[in-house]
Amino acid sequence: YVETVNHGKPTQYLYRGEWLPMTIERELLEVKGYSAPLSIELKFTRHGPIIWEDPEHDRVVAVRWAGAEPGTAGYLGSLAMDSVSNWNEFLDAVKRWKIPPENMLYGDREGNIGWLAAGLVPQRKGWNGLLPVPGNSGNFEWDSFLPTEELPQLHNPARGFIATANHNILPEKFRYEVGFDWSAPYRYKRIEEALSAGGPFSLEDFQKLQHDETSLPGGIWQQILQANPAPANRDAALARDLILGWDRVLSRASVGGAVYSLFSRQLRHLFVSEVLPAAARPVLELRLDHRVLVQQFVALPPAKRGDLLERALSLAWQTASKEMGADPRQWAWGRLHFALFRHPLANTAARSAAFNLGPVPRGGDAFTVNATGGSGLQQTHGASYRQIIDFDDWDRSVFTSTPGQSGQPGSPHFSNLLELWGKYEYAPLLYSREQVELHAAQKLVLSPR
Repeated sequence: YVETVNHGKPTQYLYRGEWLPMTIERELLEVKGYSAPLSIELKFTRHGPIIWEDPEHDRVVAVRWAGAEPGTAGYLGSLAMDSVSNWNEFLDAVKRWKIPPENMLYGDREGNIGWLAAGLVPQRKGWNGLLPVPGNSGNFEWDSFLPTEELPQLHNPARGFIATANHNILPEKFRYEVGFDWSAPYRYKRIEEALSAGGPFSLEDFQKLQHDETSLPGGIWQQILQANPAPANRDAALARDLILGWDRVLSRASVGGAVYSLFSRQLRHLFVSEVLPAAARPVLELRLDHRVLVQQFVALPPAKRGDLLERALSLAWQTASKEMGADPRQWAWGRLHFALFRHPLANTAARSAAFNLGPVPRGGDAFTVNATGGSGLQQTHGASYRQIIDFDDWDRSVFTSTPGQSGQPGSPHFSNLLELWGKYEYAPLLYSREQVELHAAQKLVLSPR
């Protein structure tokens, strides 16, 4: 909200014709290098904390966030869901989950499955929250929160499975505005493709699916390359041949996958740099939706398409040669794509050696089920934890996590899960007291003083 401030009285703001006092809170902040704590002044309007001030124009910006509403103590809502025994109890318990918004999945031993997009969803009449609004008029207040019964949900769908992968989960013609920023649908489409083949599925099948590295966008670019003339440039022609002969799997050992990944990055950069308006380039270099990129690219004149393809292919080949040597047989996607675990205290060479872990070669990318996207070629986001639950025998459940469970350098459990995670392997996720006690290696006792 853009609030109007009373000129000469910077702690008053206008609301529906009345000047209201801001709420002022003062905190003492300990700062290294200062002998005394610094006094910090925090200002609030009825809409929330002030995050930006413009004294010259008598205005400030305040942010209203659902997480500041009563009863939004993070994950405490999960305590209610931990004790449900059927779908109706789940629906009642999920009302207590308010922040952060999550896809909640349900399953039981009778074979029932369900899903609900849980969280506080503000309802706005006549506006959607995407842009700042004036706070003084009172015309842009939240009307209410969307009832749990109205949130997107499924229960025992006829197809026999439910899948989410950060894609647009809104049902067709859904009448509420729940969100606007969704991941591309490729990961979901690949999961749907695998599960639609029909079961029954084993634990091993789901382990394989969670780490599936088939690239649906890779297949799209193969079709585009095939539909355009072969380039005259030698490096570009070699890169094109490798990509067209690639099996569309971005495995760590894949040669074609490495060249494809370099090509797709180069093409995006060239397209943004040369085709899109200059003012939009800094944002669209990172945020341009892949589907939009494809649509806009194929709409270019044939000569322009051919030029961009040839240059991107040539640059990909040259980059691969520079980074991995002249022999393509030695190339591999995992040589370029890796995960590095940097400890926040690793600010010297000695601490980096003691605390940091990796690099770990990785397959996949941001668009594969095994999501390993990030900044440049390094993986910076994706699943650190996965689980597969066997509802018929909970002790057969498995998990994979990284890098360990202690968080304490020097502990045998600081990095003992990293190798399994890097190999796409799982560890037992034991549930019953009998099995836990049978396999316990250590016991930590917390005793009051």
